[in-house]
Amino acid sequence: MTINRNLFGKIILLVDWKQPKETQFWLERELLKLGYHVRLLDIPNYTMKDRTVKWRKLILWLKYFVQALRVCCLRNKSYDYILAWNAVTGIFVAMLSRILSLHKPKILLLNLIALQKHPIHNYLRRICYRFSLKRADIVTINSEYLVDKYKNEFEIPVSKIAILTDVVESNSFDYVGSKGTEPYDVFSGGEASRDWDTLIDVAKINPRTSFIVIARRKFFRPNKVPENVIVYFDTPYDFFYDKMKQCKIVVLTLNTLVTSGLIVLTNAMLMGKAVIATRTPATENYIISGKNGILVEMKDVVGLSTAIQALLENLEKARQMGIEARNSILLNHTERQYICNLKKILDSISK
Repeated sequence: MTINRNLFGKIILLVDWKQPKETQFWLERELLKLGYHVRLLDIPNYTMKDRTVKWRKLILWLKYFVQALRVCCLRNKSYDYILAWNAVTGIFVAMLSRILSLHKPKILLLNLIALQKHPIHNYLRRICYRFSLKRADIVTINSEYLVDKYKNEFEIPVSKIAILTDVVESNSFDYVGSKGTEPYDVFSGGEASRDWDTLIDVAKINPRTSFIVIARRKFFRPNKVPENVIVYFDTPYDFFYDKMKQCKIVVLTLNTLVTSGLIVLTNAMLMGKAVIATRTPATENYIISGKNGILVEMKDVVGLSTAIQALLENLEKARQMGIEARNSILLNHTERQYICNLKKILDSISK
């Protein structure tokens, strides 16, 4: 059966990477299945160094701006929606659209995350976002906690805020599990908003427990790392998840209540790994503590240490917890659920 690609409307989908020609971004694929016409715009000259090298951050932001400029220079009035997978690009699109008095298409910023930075940075961002978001039609966030925060900080009307939880592509990883035979005990990794100090403190009081840490060098602050911790910096994607597979359990220590760490969390759960994570409004969307993972309070060294040892001493419990984690992701947090909820949001602003 031939699908009418204009059945529900035409979409410009913005992504913040270089999309390989041989693969298709899952969101583009699912939107096409529904009957939308989709034009994906990536960043052709994107490299991983744009994220890992500190001074290149400005270059990355310039690339976001150029991407937004490309959108505004298109004959985009024939499109119904602009979906910005990276909210920063969406901010630039909204800003330029407001400056240029472009009232179409509808602009959706997916998963706005605004971590606390230097006070000057926060001030300038607040001014920029308040101006730009007056042109945005919908801003999605990951948890209820952020509604009042962003409403007050960026003057976003509640009617323009929608909750859309992060998901993982269901075929990203096969079942790996927490078998108990892995060569290392604990894996912890990720970019910003990680509480490495708490993790290292836990490692110090558990010298017989082996840890693998993969971090962004610019965010890793501990001065002294104990001998039972192996640290890698700025590694490729495949290396990151290969090391995760080599560990019995996964630990996610966070230092903020703002949404963070969910890519690592959901991928670990999809693998079937037993996960211990800092309790935040976002992680509570995925983990029922004691059933499909364990949640501990922020900066709770004793609580985290106790949770780690409890799983390492009961590997069958860790295995079962990992199975529950995978099942909960496949049931509630895959592209099928995401696209269903996104369709409702698109329908709500199509009138």
